[in-house]
Amino acid sequence: MSVYSREQTVRMFEKGELAYRETVLGGCASVERCKSTPLDWMRLDCLESDCRSLVIVPSKLQRVIKAQQITVEKLRAVDEASVEYRIEAQALQRLLSRNR
Repeated sequence: MSVYSREQTVRMFEKGELAYRETVLGGCASVERCKSTPLDWMRLDCLESDCRSLVIVPSKLQRVIKAQQITVEKLRAVDEASVEYRIEAQALQRLLSRNR
């Protein structure tokens, strides 16, 4: 439930006063840049930013990539236009780019 009317919300978004990111549950609206989704259990932001505290075990990364590929294929078979598919496919691409 929003405290703003639809018109106010759209104006704020157009002015850059609000950020929006689509999520499986609906969306994230914030006065700050949306950085993660509610289902970002992998914490890919940390992976992509080369967080100095991050330890990557190559074999574990490969297992996560394989599991993510299976998830993406299952979601694609159901509905390639779904939010779930797009979010998981994006996560897979992020994992694959880190694996290079």
